Amino acid sequence: MARFEKLTTRMDIGWSFARTGVDTLTVQEAIELLGRSGWTVQDFAISGESGTVIWLVSGSNGENLIRVQGPTAVLAWQRAVEQAAAVGMLKGWPRPSSGMG
Repeated sequence: MARFEKLTTRMDIGWSFARTGVDTLTVQEAIELLGRSGWTVQDFAISGESGTVIWLVSGSNGENLIRVQGPTAVLAWQRAVEQAAAVGMLKGWPRPSSGMG
């Protein structure tokens, strides 16, 4: 199932993964990482008339909201982890400098 698909290269992953030395992360690991940092998150997939599937991940930590989408569950969860890190609300992960996208 897509939930256990791996992110495989540093080129596929964003700044926070590369800066922490993590080369792979499953969806389950992303869920656990966000949960340990106080986030309540959920995902779901929607399909349009063309049959294209979009994965959505949304959640909150009581103070901040994250809402991302991606063409795969892995990419959507990766973006959720990065968004949580971007607001400084992911334990043990760096926050991006202002010049990083």
